[in-house]
Amino acid sequence: MLTIKQNNQSNEGIVKNLLTSFFGADTNSILDFLRKWNSKNIICTYEGYDNEKLVGIIICWKNSFHPYCTYFSIAIDRNYELPHNVITLLLQRMETTVGEIYPLQTSIWETNYLLKTYYEKKGFHEIRRTYIPSLKISAITEDDYLNTPSKNHQSVCNLNDIENNKYLKEQLITLVRDTYELTHKANLVATLDLGKWEAMIFADDTILEASYVVIENQEILAFALLHDSDTPATLELGWRGAKKFEDLSLIVLLTCYQFNYGKDNAYEWVETEIDTTDPFQLELLHHFPFAPTPTLITYQKVFSRRRNSESEVRE
Repeated sequence: MLTIKQNNQSNEGIVKNLLTSFFGADTNSILDFLRKWNSKNIICTYEGYDNEKLVGIIICWKNSFHPYCTYFSIAIDRNYELPHNVITLLLQRMETTVGEIYPLQTSIWETNYLLKTYYEKKGFHEIRRTYIPSLKISAITEDDYLNTPSKNHQSVCNLNDIENNKYLKEQLITLVRDTYELTHKANLVATLDLGKWEAMIFADDTILEASYVVIENQEILAFALLHDSDTPATLELGWRGAKKFEDLSLIVLLTCYQFNYGKDNAYEWVETEIDTTDPFQLELLHHFPFAPTPTLITYQKVFSRRRNSESEVRE
């Protein structure tokens, strides 16, 4: 008999076995699930049992940066013969707990056919895909640098150059915020003051000398942030954007500057996250030979009783 129980987080060994069954050799997904399972932001966790055998688990949490969605993740025993039954009961129990104010949101690898087909049949819709490619810096050729815009009357500066210029710094912070909000309309960001955006931009892992802006007549036209990665000899391409869509080529220019920084400082790889809702990041895939990579699909389920407008949600 299939039963659903609220988790008391006392069965980590059993949960790890279930995750290994579900994710296989994907240790990053296993560790990510466990981090969320132990997070302080957890709303609820439920487990599905068949005759006292753990066959499924769902975790649900909130994200303070994106507070207008309820996030969840599911793992199922791959050997269980009725996986859809477990998923349905886990989702029903979670929905009873969290209510129907905010959309439910989850991300899965495109190769996870079990969950992909289930969500698409049960009223979830795809809001974006996320590529997580990498690129060996030595593989970048001179051809990759062709057709980038010349400076003309523009100036390329790094964040060290403008950090003490209040006027330019505030322009940068505002442009980063506006760009991020523009590319995350399906999952609204919290209303934060400029000081909090500044802290994220000038974070400890931001490489200020290799995070660049394009300036013309004291106006910032484009930006590209660069970060240290947890992976050795690797750089992470961060947020980037332009004031106008017709200036997308400036993103390529600044990224070339960052690749040169990587070459000059003995880095071997760059990595990044590219959402299909972000035209500024997508521009990188048009110009540079990133390796093919599996894709994350993000799904939402929007309830009929969801608040009717973005302004109402923000209130």
